[in-house]
Amino acid sequence: MISRLAAALSLALLSAVPGTAFAAVPPATAAAAAKPAESAADARFKAIYAKEWSWRQAQTGAADEDNDSTGDNTHLPDVGPDAQQARLQVWDDVLRQLDAIDVKQLSADNQVNYAIYRPQVENLAAEVRFRAYEMPFNSDSSFWSNLGFMAQRQMRTPAEYRAYIARLNDVPRYFGQNIANMR
Repeated sequence: MISRLAAALSLALLSAVPGTAFAAVPPATAAAAAKPAESAADARFKAIYAKEWSWRQAQTGAADEDNDSTGDNTHLPDVGPDAQQARLQVWDDVLRQLDAIDVKQLSADNQVNYAIYRPQVENLAAEVRFRAYEMPFNSDSSFWSNLGFMAQRQMRTPAEYRAYIARLNDVPRYFGQNIANMR
């Protein structure tokens, strides 16, 4: 039987795979029914990851092939250098906030969540520091690969069609930023 630590480390390693970190999932929340009251450390941790996750979804338009969210999906992500540096500032701030949490004060579940979440954020920050955005494609992923999923999403309302057209209109900017990053 696999231990909780081994499971946490396995998930943390999976989050380190290039190209997967930006879409990584936030730490799971514990089932409220059989759990003791949330500690102050747990509440701080939850507030940090919930705020960062909401912000991260807004950065990507909150929808991709894995997430059919109806957030602001009228644009493709801003991948220019200024946006990358702004992301780095957010992730560095999140890391500082995580440093202020005494992990031993977290519940057992949130200690596992912390062990998974912190390396995810470290990897996101490292990708910007090492300018991984300057290589927006490799042998198994590319910046244009998610564009096909836009057309596969069912559209039911005029607003959904308008959002799709807005994303299509945003493709030249998105390609231009990625090409500029490669140069």
